[in-house]
Amino acid sequence: MYSKEEREKAIMLYIKYDQCAVDVIRELGYPDRKTLAGWYKTYLETGELLNRCSRRPKYSLEQKKAVVNTTLNMSAIFQGESMLWGTLHGKLQGLWIMNWCRAGIKGAPAACD
Repeated sequence: MYSKEEREKAIMLYIKYDQCAVDVIRELGYPDRKTLAGWYKTYLETGELLNRCSRRPKYSLEQKKAVVNTTLNMSAIFQGESMLWGTLHGKLQGLWIMNWCRAGIKGAPAACD
């Protein structure tokens, strides 16, 4: 991920070099031409650079709550057998619970209490 300053520098060079991505990449060593074109398009549309990528989350908050609550309920019933779902799922659920507890999100699982 590139800082806002790095993206600004790349866009200014892109403008200076008459939208020649090859010259910008040769001088800076980053980014690829599609990324540069995307930054430039955003710059033209908004007049500024966004601080972050606005990527859609992989799982919605409702999906996360459902999985975590199901896991917590199942582990209460089967004491630890929920880890049979796989280590990755267990780690994701643990991260979601920690993040909810830290952020104080409404509707967080009972494990935060």
